[in-house]
Amino acid sequence: DGVLSSVDAAVAELKAIAETPDAPPPHVRVTCGVTGGDGRAEAQRLLRERLSAPDALVIDVSPAYLLQAGLPYARSSMAIILDAKLTDVPPRYQEEERATQLVNVLCDAVERDGMVVCPAKAWEIQDYARESGCRIAVFATDDDVTARDSRRARAVARVVNGRIVVEGCGDDEDAGALDPSLPATAQVAAMTTAQIANLST
Repeated sequence: DGVLSSVDAAVAELKAIAETPDAPPPHVRVTCGVTGGDGRAEAQRLLRERLSAPDALVIDVSPAYLLQAGLPYARSSMAIILDAKLTDVPPRYQEEERATQLVNVLCDAVERDGMVVCPAKAWEIQDYARESGCRIAVFATDDDVTARDSRRARAVARVVNGRIVVEGCGDDEDAGALDPSLPATAQVAAMTTAQIANLST
């Protein structure tokens, strides 16, 4: 009809679907699912490296996969939602409200009283996780965590003088320096999740 202006969104969506790993068999116990925009692969790798259980299954759940097929597993004990700044979905799902709804789907797989690790000041994500019966931990890539975040969270991670500090898991834990070659969000979220997971094993 001469009305097609661009196929970029369709190509991006197909590329994201093609790059999404196959879903694990339903009988496998997932330790943590990771979703959000950038940094999922790095968060997944860093978390695997820091977990004390070497056989823990950490799954990358791309927003495009959630949109097309839903959750790839039934239950997990934890989830990481890095952000709701999505790029691998059609434009209408990149809008803030729809993007937040899409990443919140990951909370539905977390067992009751499980942990959802999410950004500080992402109150819509935090509210949904709590309404789903989950505990929350929050992280920030700077030292800007609000009192509202701290009151709601079981653990809080922030970056202080270039180092990741996790509070609320016993003594304040220095989880190491930020690596400038990796996304800060992925590093802080992964270190927070590993700290919580290792305490509960």
